[in-house]
Amino acid sequence: MKKAWWNGLAMWCGLATPAMGSIDSGYYDLSINSYWFAEPLVQRLPTGSQNSLYQFSYGFQGQADWQGEVSEIPWRVELFGNWDNQDPDRRYWDIREAHLTKIIDRFEFTAGIGREFWGVSESINVVNVINQADLAESFDGKTKLGQPMLKALYVADRVDLSLIYMPVFRERLYPLRPNAGLNISDDARYEDGKKQGGWAARAKFYANNSEWAIGAFAGTRRVPLLKVDPSTGTLLPYYIQTKNVLLDAVYVGDVVSPKLELKIGNELDSHFAALNVGIEYRPEWYLENFNDLTLISEYLYDSRDDTLENHGQNDLFLGMRSEIGIDGEVKALFSYDLSYASQYLELSFQYRINDYVRLMSKATTILKASIDDISLYPYRNEDFLHASVHVAF
Repeated sequence: MKKAWWNGLAMWCGLATPAMGSIDSGYYDLSINSYWFAEPLVQRLPTGSQNSLYQFSYGFQGQADWQGEVSEIPWRVELFGNWDNQDPDRRYWDIREAHLTKIIDRFEFTAGIGREFWGVSESINVVNVINQADLAESFDGKTKLGQPMLKALYVADRVDLSLIYMPVFRERLYPLRPNAGLNISDDARYEDGKKQGGWAARAKFYANNSEWAIGAFAGTRRVPLLKVDPSTGTLLPYYIQTKNVLLDAVYVGDVVSPKLELKIGNELDSHFAALNVGIEYRPEWYLENFNDLTLISEYLYDSRDDTLENHGQNDLFLGMRSEIGIDGEVKALFSYDLSYASQYLELSFQYRINDYVRLMSKATTILKASIDDISLYPYRNEDFLHASVHVAF
């Protein structure tokens, strides 16, 4: 799959370069990355032998983003590449964006590869269903792969109406670490043999300080079930079909901003509901060097048991984000599982040295995980730090 994607990237670049027309803007980001894991990991293979995985790795990453016009039609191309000295699953390229947009009055028609974000929450976006997660780049699934799509958008005064068709489904990327104890097979399975990108529709409304949207999605679920294959001793991804009705809403107040994400649907002949409801609070009291301090509280519920998409099935998330001085940013997010008492913590920091260079780091730790918690328990010993130095121009 990765080789075919790289060949497609090379072919697309070769064909598109002479036809790209004018380039109005370009952005480039080059970085050195490293991963430090708190503990070594030794896998027991079905043959009885052991496999030791790396505890430290380093690598290089590049991103290029161009925008312009060809025959008065706006286009955008964003390419991403990563290389890691220890993890072969972190050696890959991806086309994050590569699309043309034709604008006719209030209509926009987009064709190509893109990324579409839906949702308003800070912790887990239960309605963000379009793009596949790039777990090789972010353990929390926030970073997404590019998705081939055709999109029609109608922009009115207080509502945006969109319809998206996705002809291709992309499988999830998994690195060697963090590791759930067994390697994940490249030989994925699909419910009823269906491998469908799917379709989606959304109506987003604007009213004063509030925004709310209702949408629908049908196709192959982006998050697979991981089943043990006893013949190979690996985890076999099993992608199921899903049908969703989606709702998200936010009111942006001066001090308090309530938020909601709701997904109801049908999977494996069963109905389910997933919810993220919370508030953001911007205190008026002053803390030295902390600017735009925001406190976050969110509750997640999911009625699915063995087919969960994430670790938010009955969890309380508490967090904060703030600017530090004029050049730094910090964010903390802690979750407590009300069913199993599992605890998860993320700490991230970013500091801008000058207009071109910035430092970034993110620590992820599972403080406690119950054996009944199928989402966090497999990663209970996979605490790690990801640090990088970026040069952007």
